Amino acid sequence: MQETLRRSERLTLGVHYKAAASYIRNMIKVLIYEDNKARQEAPELLLENTPNMACAGIFENCANVVAQVQQLQPDVVLMDIDMPQVNGIEGLRLIR
Repeated sequence: MQETLRRSERLTLGVHYKAAASYIRNMIKVLIYEDNKARQEAPELLLENTPNMACAGIFENCANVVAQVQQLQPDVVLMDIDMPQVNGIEGLRLIR
């Protein structure tokens, strides 16, 4: 009986995963680069409350911008210009 429940749970999770994946595919995914914590919250809240938009991630600098964009595959990137380590202008050059 316990094995049946596990299989049932896996099937249920699979259905939910497929529905979630379909829902996410239809959303505009936005990646945010902002080093100021206070300024990170406003666009994230706006995206969370906007239909068909989602925050794909928030990062404090562009040190790993290429890997992050490749992994998260955003539709839009919002980027602060003045950030530590790798600034927004250099970050744009890297992902271009």
